[in-house]
Amino acid sequence: MEDGDGFQASGDACDVDDDNDSVPDVEDNCRLVRNERQEDDDDDDVGNACDNCPYISNGPSVEEGGQGDNDRDGAGDVCDDDDDDDRVKDRSDNCPLVANDQENMDGDEQGDACDDDLDGDGDRNVDDNCVESPNPDQTDLDDDGLGDECDEDRDGDGELDIDDNCVESPNPDQTDLDDDGLGDECDEDRDGDGELDVDDNCVESPNSDQADLDDDGLGDECDTDMDGDDVVDLFDNCVGYPNTDQANADGDLLGDPCDDDADGDGIPSADEKDMGMVVLEEDSDRDTISDGIEAGIYTTGMMPEFPDTDGDGDIDALDLDSDGDGLSDMNEAGDSDLHTPPFDANDDGVLDFLDPDSDDDGILDGRDNCRFDENPSQKDSKPGDAWGDACDPDQDYDGDGVPNEPDNCALGANAEQQNGDGDQFGDICDDDLDNDGVLDPADNCTYAVNPDQADTDGDGVGDACNDDWDSDGILNDVPDNCPTVPNPDQANLDHDELGDACDPDRDGDGVLDEVDNCEGLANAEQTDSDGDALGDACDNCREADNPLQEDEDDDDVGDACDNCAAARNPGQEDSDGDGMGDACDPSDPGAGGAGGAGAAGGDSSAASAGGSPPRLHLDLGGGGFSCRFAAPDRLSSQPLAAVAAVAAASLLAARRRPRRSPRAPSR
Repeated sequence: MEDGDGFQASGDACDVDDDNDSVPDVEDNCRLVRNERQEDDDDDDVGNACDNCPYISNGPSVEEGGQGDNDRDGAGDVCDDDDDDDRVKDRSDNCPLVANDQENMDGDEQGDACDDDLDGDGDRNVDDNCVESPNPDQTDLDDDGLGDECDEDRDGDGELDIDDNCVESPNPDQTDLDDDGLGDECDEDRDGDGELDVDDNCVESPNSDQADLDDDGLGDECDTDMDGDDVVDLFDNCVGYPNTDQANADGDLLGDPCDDDADGDGIPSADEKDMGMVVLEEDSDRDTISDGIEAGIYTTGMMPEFPDTDGDGDIDALDLDSDGDGLSDMNEAGDSDLHTPPFDANDDGVLDFLDPDSDDDGILDGRDNCRFDENPSQKDSKPGDAWGDACDPDQDYDGDGVPNEPDNCALGANAEQQNGDGDQFGDICDDDLDNDGVLDPADNCTYAVNPDQADTDGDGVGDACNDDWDSDGILNDVPDNCPTVPNPDQANLDHDELGDACDPDRDGDGVLDEVDNCEGLANAEQTDSDGDALGDACDNCREADNPLQEDEDDDDVGDACDNCAAARNPGQEDSDGDGMGDACDPSDPGAGGAGGAGAAGGDSSAASAGGSPPRLHLDLGGGGFSCRFAAPDRLSSQPLAAVAAVAAASLLAARRRPRRSPRAPSR
């Protein structure tokens, strides 16, 4: 290292006299500054030559941490009267070691620049949730880390307290129902009707009289269904008039039952009905011009006059070419919005659809090659382009930024050139938007191609755009198991993809219903043992021809094969095998018929040889008949006569009963 003596020497670390002043470093009070005399006026072991306060002790040396100079101006702090160099003398400076403008928020001895408790509330700045606002209790209503004393939005609802109508109750929407300056969240009488909310039967609806028509505890002013039609008043389009279906043809605020002009075309519904117009459609002839305009309301400003401009017998509201100029009203309307006035190209006060010669050049609009520009000569320098010279195709007649050529609606502004069906006409001037050959006024699916106009449910909306073809309340894509046949219950006997209403084989046995001998009961084999056209699966007499399926005793066994036709015996028990069921056979123990006990009927007896004759008791009362023998001294010796008598009684009872319809046997 160079030590200033002009010779290359060893480094300071091994040089005993770094400043080359002939005083060894270990004795030198300014080791790096030459000071042969070693003067030290303040006796602080730092020589005057290197002491930043030579006359005031501020040792030891810099290397040992002394010689403090806060503002690094070369004058040590002990002799510098402005240690922070802020032009405020230390004796007056409230932060002598920190340059500051002497601000002192809490008025203590320390300036703000060096005060660890700026607001003097006893909470150090690092812990204080309001550093500059005294708040010893550190309250923080919204827990956002900012104390209430310095939080401009104490309740944390996004509204500054200065503007907040409920300073300590969060209410970001600042609702104030009664406009009293006190927000709803902190107002004990929100609706300002003089009734405190705790007692008010309509807390948010002024009703000082507390009227409650239906005594349900909810005042009339806030009762959601005043007319009891199960439609809440908020959505009820005829409050006070029951109208559960909420029919509203014109989409205004009034439902059809309480709207004198149900379709909103300005014409009373009664007048429309008288004129043969469609009462619930604003545009009866669907030419994109409102009935009200076509009835003369627009031009006269008075009640409808129902004019017939071209005198063809059809009023304009029902005429697709009102002025008879060869152009449809839809074409001359200008746009498809029913609520904008139709076009009046020459501003003569006569709307184009009522003006057969819109530009007054003597050429009917239907043949005029410049319908909106007077050109009686019809000069066309470019034959075949459909535009006369007076309306140069390079112009932009409708001002939509698209030149007339190739504007797909040159007479109707449509900058986006929307053309749903891709034909030569833009949507706003296309009278067949889906290009299916059916003009829009008559098309039951304006935006869906359906040239056949199929409408399964006849609701006026074509199948192509109807999500419930059969109007049974089940949408086609739910899916409806019979989309073209109404079946709201979706009954499906065989659980296949087709509902019963449209399933040609309801029981799913592979045999169509029209030829199935047991329709509704699966029997793929179609077995018919008795050949009566009823399959065995549903025949109550499988071995006896009985197409009418009579079953007098309702025991699921047809009369044709029932061994007791007038006595219910579904098991057909016949203990003695004589062809007469136990239920009606007097020769079987316990036989008593369907009628059971009692002797309400007559009493007959047959003579027997010797002794007391046996008696045959026939009971024809109750629900059937019963029979029994009585022989005081011995059994009857005439069983055949008794059997014959019982059979006769049974036949008599059967004849007296009404016939029942056949039914399939229980399975």
